[in-house]
Amino acid sequence: AGAAATAGAPYAVEPLTNGAPLGFGVVKGFDLRRALEDDGVAAQVAADMRAHRLLVFKGQEGLTGAEHIALSERFGSTDHGLHRPHPAAPHERLLRVSNDEAQGFRSIGTSGWHVDGVMIKWPFSTQTMHFLEANAAGSTLFLGFDELLAGVDAATRERWERMWFVAGVGDDLMNGDGQFALHPLVTSLGDGRRGMCMHLGPGYCLGMVQENPPARAAAQEPEPAPEPQQQEEEEEPKEAEKPKG
Repeated sequence: AGAAATAGAPYAVEPLTNGAPLGFGVVKGFDLRRALEDDGVAAQVAADMRAHRLLVFKGQEGLTGAEHIALSERFGSTDHGLHRPHPAAPHERLLRVSNDEAQGFRSIGTSGWHVDGVMIKWPFSTQTMHFLEANAAGSTLFLGFDELLAGVDAATRERWERMWFVAGVGDDLMNGDGQFALHPLVTSLGDGRRGMCMHLGPGYCLGMVQENPPARAAAQEPEPAPEPQQQEEEEEPKEAEKPKG
């Protein structure tokens, strides 16, 4: 398939290799820094990220750390306080990761399938990553939550829709040292799409809370109340019982 461009868009989106079934896209020959000064470009990027879920902009080597932060703030708040700076990070608010501990934190995000930011009240709506180097070997696996929900049986899906994910990370959550949040496991993303909020890594999932299933109305009509029966008159009235005590 070839590139597709929205009318008036400053770039075209091509299907990402091996990501086309999930709608992932790639953009080539476009300087993403244009979104820093142009509200229309920023709005187009935001719309395309929502439509494609994963959108790769090739050739952004000139993007600085400060520009990366400014670009992220075009799509949402970066005030979450989850990350500590690495000495090699070009900006103190960037989480720098690497296989080389001198270049960044190692083994970040490898403990289990997850959505970033589950430990805070509002998980990240957008994740902006700048890949300075990429490993030529190995694969990155993606699983679309909407596709996952469509692939399970109705009973499982109904149970998941009643579950809440309890997330937390920190040294002493009970005394306020750390982050803690409660999220519905299945959420609505609008446009008829659904998502999920979870972190399956050890130490991040504190538990699951399940709502009771909704009460179901009886299928049949309620039975009519019985007619009051006429009590036969007794020949002699009974003596009223006196109160005791």
